[in-house]
Amino acid sequence: MSGVFSFGSILPAEPNVDYQEGWVNFNAAGTVSGESDNITLGSAPSVGGTFSQDYSVAANGRGTVFKTGLSTTPNVIFYVVSGTKAVLMKAYSGSGTQVSSNPGISLAQK
Repeated sequence: MSGVFSFGSILPAEPNVDYQEGWVNFNAAGTVSGESDNITLGSAPSVGGTFSQDYSVAANGRGTVFKTGLSTTPNVIFYVVSGTKAVLMKAYSGSGTQVSSNPGISLAQK
């Protein structure tokens, strides 16, 4: 997987799910970098957060973005739908705690 994708939350069915939007650049060599804005209900928005993390994609299209420095803790799990689309789900927060059992779903597109 390579290239620049924009992404955003699909309207969640669960009111306590974060809303996210931003862009990512998959470099085809195992590093994804980008910027995101995050809004959590009842909290101030987090705007312009940048990141650079390792990622991998299996032959079946399941991809994992790993927490920085931890190749066994997934931060985001995604599925490649086509060369221009992917569906993402946050697995763990930046602090390493598991996201709720109803994580938000985001769509990424070139």
